[in-house]
Amino acid sequence: MIFLLFISFIGWVLWSLYSLLSYRRVSVAGKTVVITGGSVGIGKHLALHFLRLGATVHVWDDNKEKLSQLSKEALLIPSPRPTKSANCDTEGLTETSANELEGNDCLKTVVVDLSNRFHLHRLVKQVGTVHIVVNAALNVSSKAFLDHADNAIERILHVNALCPLILARAFLPAMLERRDGYFVTITDANGLLGNASQPDFAASQWAAVGAHESIQMLIRENGCCGKVRTTLLCPYNVVSSQPTLLRTPSPFSSSRVMNTADAANTAEGQSVNTIRRSRILGYFLSIFRRPVTPEEAAEACVWAITHGVERLYIPYSLLFLTLFRFLPVPWFMWVISPSTQSTNVETSKGNCPSESDSSRSSSEK
Repeated sequence: MIFLLFISFIGWVLWSLYSLLSYRRVSVAGKTVVITGGSVGIGKHLALHFLRLGATVHVWDDNKEKLSQLSKEALLIPSPRPTKSANCDTEGLTETSANELEGNDCLKTVVVDLSNRFHLHRLVKQVGTVHIVVNAALNVSSKAFLDHADNAIERILHVNALCPLILARAFLPAMLERRDGYFVTITDANGLLGNASQPDFAASQWAAVGAHESIQMLIRENGCCGKVRTTLLCPYNVVSSQPTLLRTPSPFSSSRVMNTADAANTAEGQSVNTIRRSRILGYFLSIFRRPVTPEEAAEACVWAITHGVERLYIPYSLLFLTLFRFLPVPWFMWVISPSTQSTNVETSKGNCPSESDSSRSSSEK
């Protein structure tokens, strides 16, 4: 087993060196790029990067205010070539392009519900030829999993997992026919390990990774390997300078997703009585890299796209997380799953808290 792991590691290093030397830098100037969830975070900075490189960028998101802010930021980027803005009168879709604000006319933003497949199908028919598809939309809930409504769980799965599949079915046939195109999936560490606080979000990330890998296989079977390319970006510990934005839940952090105000209120007057063995992984990852910003993650993603890199983990130590799966299941769970130890509550010997008590306790912490 150790020998096989060693061979895999050597093969990965050799292939990385070969890719670095053999792949020629690809220009995105004049290309049409579609970015879902591009109004905030990594998607937003990807849109700005592509604009600077001379691409025509279509940003699809459901936040009209954030899209308007993105259009204003695009005003500061000079348009390398004039393009005409198309009108979008379809019911349920609203387009606001930077051209309408007398700025960069290579950016077209559309307000659309990414969980509604009918809206997506109508929008796909209007966008025309697309060269690069970037799935950057991440729907995250701030509530604990047991407090989620069924429709909230469905929306998370639709936006994070179903939307990339709909776009793949819409754009891949044309890419395969002309033997040119790029399909990008942005996920995070929840696509590699489970998450006790957000099983629905983790499930959507696993689905996104599985769909991306299957699309790679589909491209290869159609004889377009090296022509139609793919990139999987998996950043860990992405932090934002905007305190109002929620971070994506990490399998190595707190037991629930909290915004800045919740974290401050929780920290005051609360005794720390939780032992988290999952910090082992957190320390392991922090050795290799500090927290990454959305700007840095977007810059790394653009570099991967222009250099044909098929898989990019930030930090690279995420590659070794799969090694923990070779452990016996109880040991593996001991490493990745949080364990609580209360110093204030005494339980009688031989008695264990009920399942409802355990879930209530975890949601209150």
